[in-house]
Amino acid sequence: MKAALSVLQVMDKLSLREGQFLVAFSGGPDSVYLLLSLAEFYSETLSDHIALCYVDYHDSPWVPEEEKVVNFYQRKYSLPLFRKDVQHQKEDRNFEDWARQVRYSFFAEVAEKKHYDGVLVAHQKTDSVETYLLQKERNNLPLHYGLQEMARLGNLKVIRPLLSVTKRVILNALDEAEDKYYDDKTNLHTTRARLRKELSEEKIQQLEGEIQQANRKLSALYKSFSLYPSGMPFSTYDSLSQEEAKRYLFYLLDAFSISEDRREGAGKEAFDFLQKRSAGVLPLDSSYSLYRTKSYFFVSRNLPSFSYSYSITEEGEVKTPFFTINVKKEVFHIPSFPFVIRSYQEGDKLGTDLPEKDVATFLKKQGIPFFLLPIYPVFEKDGRIFYVPFRKDIEEKKIPFTLHLSQH
Repeated sequence: MKAALSVLQVMDKLSLREGQFLVAFSGGPDSVYLLLSLAEFYSETLSDHIALCYVDYHDSPWVPEEEKVVNFYQRKYSLPLFRKDVQHQKEDRNFEDWARQVRYSFFAEVAEKKHYDGVLVAHQKTDSVETYLLQKERNNLPLHYGLQEMARLGNLKVIRPLLSVTKRVILNALDEAEDKYYDDKTNLHTTRARLRKELSEEKIQQLEGEIQQANRKLSALYKSFSLYPSGMPFSTYDSLSQEEAKRYLFYLLDAFSISEDRREGAGKEAFDFLQKRSAGVLPLDSSYSLYRTKSYFFVSRNLPSFSYSYSITEEGEVKTPFFTINVKKEVFHIPSFPFVIRSYQEGDKLGTDLPEKDVATFLKKQGIPFFLLPIYPVFEKDGRIFYVPFRKDIEEKKIPFTLHLSQH
């Protein structure tokens, strides 16, 4: 079989010659076409770059036929083969969702353990169009319509080199060359099979243009979101349409690597949570939470578990993971160097002439949300707290001090 020129060009563009990759291999026409294209791309060095990953779901009486095809190509090219045997149980979720979770967890496990650069998946143009139609049918708000050539699932790099060719092109090429593949009869009654019946080659090309236009609009929208990488004032958030607001929240969840399984539920919870305008915290997963004040919100690592202390020895700009300050002796009433900027601790007392000595009470009177108290800065010299920034001075940039919330 001769691979489509567009596929070989995509492989070159994706720099596949420079690494070692797993191939999600089922013995079906798409994965066979991908492997044969890779054999042409790498010529004599295929086994230096490629290993096969096969999941046997034991879901049909035709599985032995599938295994024969997988073993045939493994032997033909002398490739490493990583195999996983599983069986769907009644208590498991929908079969398609469960199977997807199983195989990508397996790919990630093998890639990490054996140090592969990612997994090559044989999704093609017809799959991408079907995904787009499903996204529209389900009223999804994805970060990208259709499928991407390069994506990440957690730490796993997922690469799709076949998005330039349709299913029909693949079948024609394999049949013409009389190459072996397994025709999975269990796929005939899926939702995608229903959509596929309605897709002519002409319709696919038409929808591909529609997908490209939709993604250009999304790209422009996400470019505007990039001005707010961790959160935004409610004055800005309220100017968004409901769809834009939801998309922004999904954008945040993706930016902070909230798992795909958790993302949809977390997005809905976040949208409802932001309807209120009082101080509060919404846990997103075990590492990150959404923090809400009366005027703004942001995503951050769970703040109460962090503390810091930095010794400042001279005037000038100081950047830390927790704050950036342009140290000026007069602005911050610094008695002398060195001094320490550290996070608030329970029981802290002000050593100034202000009538209020308790730092916690001082901060609460300024409207500092309870969840920010553990990381709020105090300036200390010889055990005496001589300065605590006013919240209003920080927010209105009246002092050269920025508190970093979302980086933790």
